[in-house]
Amino acid sequence: MFRIQHLQSLGAAVVAFGCLLLGGAAILSNYNDFQRFGHGAEEMRVFVLVLDSANAISAERGPANVAMAAKPSELDEALVALEQSRAKTDDAIAVMIEALTLHHVDDQARLTAITEVLESLNTGRMAVDKVVAVPLEARTTLHVPLAIMAMFRAADSAADLRNEVSGHLVPTTPQIAGEVLLASSASALREQAGRLGSYVVMTLVAPRDEDANYALLMDKTSAIILNIWESGLNNAALFSGNDTIASLVERVEAEYLDDAMPMAIATAHIMGPTNGMSGGSFTEVYVPGMASLESLRNELVELSLTMLETRRLQARQAMIDSALLTALVISVLIGVGAMFRRGLFTPLLALHGEVVALASGDLTTPPKAGNAAREVNDIFEGLAILRENQREKRRLEGLQRQMNLRLKRLSETDTLTGLLNRRALVQRADALFRRAKITGEDMAVVLFDIDHFKNVNDTHGHSVGDEVLAGVAREIGLLTRPTDAFARLGGEEFVIILRRVDLEQAISIVTHFKNQLHRNPVQQPLQLKITASFGIAMRLADSDESWDEIFRRADQHLYAAKNAGRDRIVSDSADTAQRIA
Repeated sequence: MFRIQHLQSLGAAVVAFGCLLLGGAAILSNYNDFQRFGHGAEEMRVFVLVLDSANAISAERGPANVAMAAKPSELDEALVALEQSRAKTDDAIAVMIEALTLHHVDDQARLTAITEVLESLNTGRMAVDKVVAVPLEARTTLHVPLAIMAMFRAADSAADLRNEVSGHLVPTTPQIAGEVLLASSASALREQAGRLGSYVVMTLVAPRDEDANYALLMDKTSAIILNIWESGLNNAALFSGNDTIASLVERVEAEYLDDAMPMAIATAHIMGPTNGMSGGSFTEVYVPGMASLESLRNELVELSLTMLETRRLQARQAMIDSALLTALVISVLIGVGAMFRRGLFTPLLALHGEVVALASGDLTTPPKAGNAAREVNDIFEGLAILRENQREKRRLEGLQRQMNLRLKRLSETDTLTGLLNRRALVQRADALFRRAKITGEDMAVVLFDIDHFKNVNDTHGHSVGDEVLAGVAREIGLLTRPTDAFARLGGEEFVIILRRVDLEQAISIVTHFKNQLHRNPVQQPLQLKITASFGIAMRLADSDESWDEIFRRADQHLYAAKNAGRDRIVSDSADTAQRIA
């Protein structure tokens, strides 16, 4: 037959389980979002490093162009600047490779793209170094363009790697796809702006009859720059709603599109190679105009990272909110169930429990059952009266047991010293001997008495003598171990059973006892010190000697110590009158 309580509990459990399933699904979904945005942030940081490397490769062309166009008097300074630029590029690439291989060590496409970047960059640098090594007057018109084109290929490889990384990033976190694409466009814009400058340098160093070729490349590059700009970057502020980006868009338009780029085209088309401006001079004027492009790209990247972190935190908060809501609903269910239990089922179960407890002898007063019916409370009161009667009976029985224990303790304890008396010692010795037989341990029985104790009583009185006996028990008791047995046989005679000792250890311990009595007064007011004589009998683990036999042997050693002049220890050793100083 079922119980209503069980039916109510089953219903609450089913509802709670459903809440757990729904809450768990919400928590899992939010947790997946939290993980995805965290992974997207990692990918975005890798993407930033790729952009930094691509930018560094593009920026390296400026010092390379200056070095290739430098006059002999300017070459050393140009080479120093080139080496510094290459060092920055190498550092950026090293950091990028470490991040890429750390997060995507098995991604063959990325490893191939990295290899292509390194190989093409090395080829481009070799081409630049080859041009620089040729004296200015000995170069052909193809030296510089070929080197610049080689550096272009390195930049193209970096752009391929950038596109490959962004291609992984956008599917992972489509929420920031627009920002990623804008950042890629800004990086591409920076690269094309650099190429435009390189074409101008080619124009400045090439004969006039080749200007048409470079003019065509500059026009094509200018069209690409404007197309990249108008395909979304010019509206980046509207897309992002960010005031900083809006300001940077205006800067790009003012500093580069309206100033630096027209200046570059004018330098090549209007003034031509006879204007007296060298490649290095042009680069020094042109490169600062591209700074706003760098700033725009960096701000777009920072915006993407901020958005990822914000959404990651939002996902975490949603996960926490789901967990709290689930816990709240389950708590409410538990609370409702507790109210039913406390108001309906608990009083009845408590009544049953009290009856069973009382029948089994449990007289503990249980907590009062709340919200119980009056009839149930009447039964509780009747049980309380019965319990009180049983408790009084048990109290009287407990007093009787305590009295019996006190009498037993008095019968086993020496009232003067608090030590075991002779009867209790014999019982303890029998138990220790049986245990030693099982555990295989040696033990020593030490019998000692106070030297010339009668003189203490005769000189100072029996009360002082009692204090001396108590003092001896105190001093020696401080040195005995918890496993040892210490007893007073009567008068000034004491016995100690030392467990787990051989003869040498027993003599060492007893010597310590004897020295303790030498050093410390056993009766404080008169500062009385005494000496004692000791007899030691060993009982080996395999021995069958009884207590009486061991005691008799220890007693013989004690009398031997006294006959030898007292204040001595005599043991089972060959020297029956051995004295321990």
